[in-house]
Amino acid sequence: MTKITFLSRRRLLALVGAGAASLLVCLSAVAEEVSVLRPRIEEAMRKISTQQGSFIQIDSISGNGHRGQFWISRPGKLRFAYDTRPEMLVANGQHVARINTRTGAVSRVRIGATPLRVILNDEVDLTDGVTITKMEQTPDSLFVTFYETGKRGQGLLTLFLDVTTYELRGWKIEENDGNVTTVILQDTISGLAADPELFVIPAG
Repeated sequence: MTKITFLSRRRLLALVGAGAASLLVCLSAVAEEVSVLRPRIEEAMRKISTQQGSFIQIDSISGNGHRGQFWISRPGKLRFAYDTRPEMLVANGQHVARINTRTGAVSRVRIGATPLRVILNDEVDLTDGVTITKMEQTPDSLFVTFYETGKRGQGLLTLFLDVTTYELRGWKIEENDGNVTTVILQDTISGLAADPELFVIPAG
């Protein structure tokens, strides 16, 4: 079991905000760097079967920030429970559902139709249907940006990884309507068994 406690929210947000822009080091030969780093990233992510901790989510259009607790159990399962709004996001291995905890309303889509499939797949493969556009790094973080091959117009996904261990620290989804959703994972613990009931999607 490993535990990582991250730095302050201000420092974390700096990694993905304007401050990070001045720190990011663009890798000159993307294809060459991808060929070296991609297998290391995939191997490291495959080794993580479970993660849990807290998260901060920032939505650029609304300007809202939300906090909550998360659980990931690979392959295919995830739960984001918000502290600041009546909502949960649950993946059960086949579908991802957005659940209104106040009304009980449930909307769902297939995992394969969402960017989450890259994170939740059993066999993490960054060549399987995705195109990497760039890799950037700060002294302690690596940023990998890609899109679904042939569907660039659907937006970009950027993974935030520890530059040494490649452990997942969060992600950013840039949608074609201009909205950017940033998720920062904090106080992460890996290796603890997760209750299967956490990943059950109600009938709605």
